[in-house]
Amino acid sequence: MAVRLDPYLHFSGDAREATGSYRWVLGGHLAVMTLGDAGGPDRVSPSLSGGDQQTLARWFEALAADGGTVDVPFGRQVWGDVFGQVTDRFGIRWLVDAATPAV
Repeated sequence: MAVRLDPYLHFSGDAREATGSYRWVLGGHLAVMTLGDAGGPDRVSPSLSGGDQQTLARWFEALAADGGTVDVPFGRQVWGDVFGQVTDRFGIRWLVDAATPAV
């Protein structure tokens, strides 16, 4: 199962630094479109999910490093998945969920 991220984030001035950091952590292609003129709600919580637990765990640790805060440790939860929540150094709360296959 692939891992996918489609975030829509709102920042108060440090968007370029934050998205550059996320690209460094997550890799891949970064396409940036600012929404400053469109208004919009406060910041959101992006969710990383999929079946690749090792990759998701690595990303979780990288987001927690360098000034991040682990809100919920990345571990097995009552619903069966491995889940964690981390607030990165830019104040963005990330939800990371590694789905476990049904038995």
